[in-house]
Amino acid sequence: MKHYKTVHRPAREEQMLDFLVCDICGRKSDSGWGDWRTKAYDATEVVVKLRLGDDYPEGGSGEKWEIDICPECFREKLIPWVEAFGHTKIEAEEWAW
Repeated sequence: MKHYKTVHRPAREEQMLDFLVCDICGRKSDSGWGDWRTKAYDATEVVVKLRLGDDYPEGGSGEKWEIDICPECFREKLIPWVEAFGHTKIEAEEWAW
């Protein structure tokens, strides 16, 4: 026979990503997934991030900078801005798996 007891656990609050806002144009993501995807199986992903510090198996610390940028601003503003420095031409690259 199983015997149960009542256990009181304190309520817990946590932060969950709700949506993104582009740091350049102010567009709000409306995917429902909290990112720039627009439909199921959409692979859209934009990551612009710098992490500095130490990362050991048992822990680490440091600083990070992250920019939330929509796919349109990435293609239409960020890429031309980087290319304006004149060192490289950024070309799309095909991928598949």
